Amino acid sequence: NVFLFMAIPMAMVVAAGSVMQLAANSPMEAVAMQTLAMIFELFEYRTYLQGKTHVDKWMDRAKYASNLVLRRVRGNSAVAPASTAVQSEEAAQTAATASASVGARRDAVKLLTSLVVAMGIMEGAASAMTLGLFLMVPIQPSEVGEEPESTNRLLLLWFITFVFEVMVSEGSLAYLSQKWSRMFGESHFGDVVEVMKSETFSKKNQLVIGIVTICMVTYMHKVMIEALCPTPWNDTGKGLMSFSACCSEDGTPCDQYIDKDW
Repeated sequence: NVFLFMAIPMAMVVAAGSVMQLAANSPMEAVAMQTLAMIFELFEYRTYLQGKTHVDKWMDRAKYASNLVLRRVRGNSAVAPASTAVQSEEAAQTAATASASVGARRDAVKLLTSLVVAMGIMEGAASAMTLGLFLMVPIQPSEVGEEPESTNRLLLLWFITFVFEVMVSEGSLAYLSQKWSRMFGESHFGDVVEVMKSETFSKKNQLVIGIVTICMVTYMHKVMIEALCPTPWNDTGKGLMSFSACCSEDGTPCDQYIDKDW
């Protein structure tokens, strides 16, 4: 249940990203988008592989800063040393807390590492589904009243996506996660490859990921097409030329299209 709660919004973000990539105005824009996305993605994945969310990360930083201030305050004030009995009790409580936190940390690492793997699968599936949509349906989301993107341009934009999201990003993540897991320990850093081999990604769980991905990608495709305007052929004013960007007062003015038959 927790995994689904986290996977569904992630799938929507991944689907939106795949649409934005194929809607880029130029290959250079696509490269710039993917470079920035890859950098932020690797930092995000590294946080998840540590068994933390961004909220946990910022809470740890705030806790560390608070403890640092307290230590400096106590260092500047005269405090009577605690008795041996009190020190022993505090040590026992600290050991019990540490033991419980190790188990919880291990479960969190496993859960969030599974999420990282699922996001990689979602990215590949969303990219392929979006490419299929753009190839089968005449779509031009970047220009108003223009013909759909050519097949060669779509394949080039998709290839850029594949290189940055699969070959570079996921390949680097697989290597680095293995290295970090061996260096810091399995309870502190998740191993993507080991999680993929475990029972976490059984056929049942793969089916769940597939259903979530297909549903969310299809929904985002629906949202995108609803935001576009059907454009007829310029020469006849009849028949569907493309689903292109809509003219508006905030973007491309509609005045130049008023005199046309459509």
